[in-house]
Amino acid sequence: MNFNEPPFNVTSDRALPTAVLALDFSYMTDQLKNLSTVCQPHESLKIKSIEVIRHKPGKRCLIEYVCELKSTNTLRLLILLGKIRTNHSGKKDYRFQKLLWKNGFSTQNFDSVSVAMPIGRIKELNMWLQEKLAGENLTDLLSMPGSLKLMPTIAHAARKIHLSKIFVQRKHTLNDELDILEGCFQMVSASHPSLEKKLHDLLIKARFISQDLHKRELQPIHRDFYSDQIIVSPLSEKIHIVDFDLFCMGDPAVDIGNFLGHLTEYSLREYGDAQVLNQHEEIILESFIDLAGNSERNPVKVYTLLTLMRHIYLSTLFVKRKDFMIDILNLCEQKIADYY
Repeated sequence: MNFNEPPFNVTSDRALPTAVLALDFSYMTDQLKNLSTVCQPHESLKIKSIEVIRHKPGKRCLIEYVCELKSTNTLRLLILLGKIRTNHSGKKDYRFQKLLWKNGFSTQNFDSVSVAMPIGRIKELNMWLQEKLAGENLTDLLSMPGSLKLMPTIAHAARKIHLSKIFVQRKHTLNDELDILEGCFQMVSASHPSLEKKLHDLLIKARFISQDLHKRELQPIHRDFYSDQIIVSPLSEKIHIVDFDLFCMGDPAVDIGNFLGHLTEYSLREYGDAQVLNQHEEIILESFIDLAGNSERNPVKVYTLLTLMRHIYLSTLFVKRKDFMIDILNLCEQKIADYY
């Protein structure tokens, strides 16, 4: 399923029928007024703008609400993010965000890693809300020299999640990872038959290099951990992690491997050279090894390559990335050759 690019057409998405009301100024004003975490006593609320900032058709959407809160002597701005997911009430997601907030990930803790403050739920819309965090997306900062000093914090953030002791029933195993990769390759082969043999060979080799990872201990993982999910605070080196939709029990190497694989793909796509962000990758890897032990080195290397392989398929979903699919495939073939 493709991600929509702006302008979004979420009101036509039959899988998200409540989105129409979620974009209604009058309705949402009444709903937000009823949330005790939004308005303080004697404050009036006015929604200044409503904007869909992300939409995956048939799956989910993210809506931004810029609110003006006014009392006799004060005027403050509050920006909220509301998330709607297909066939989800939002109750579980909201409770999980509260659990993170109360277990070491609050912005009020003396730590460099936190999550956004949970605000509440609007049951009728199957929506839950959180405060929008001030700062810049890490992806937008990668080209700046100062971004290197953030890389140890990225490793710390992943390790903090893995040691959080927030356990859930959902699991993501190596077999799940390989099955997802196989499904991705099948879809690419269907649209590019000439690549079927190359992809088949890559999959066989992927299963071979990962065969020693089947019995790894499962820990809490983010499972979608990469630079787009990191907000960097504007006044400090603190970071905020977003989008825990895929949080589960899994191999901790998945998170770091996913992050590194995304960096490699981004470097190739943005700069035409997969090695431009090598220093970023090395700092993250070594920082994580310092925290978790040298036994993590090979698992991270394997999951980094599996992530990069998955980008062969992901590149077909975006118009601006399609031209890089063959380059990514060739890079995967080069990297996996190092194992033989």
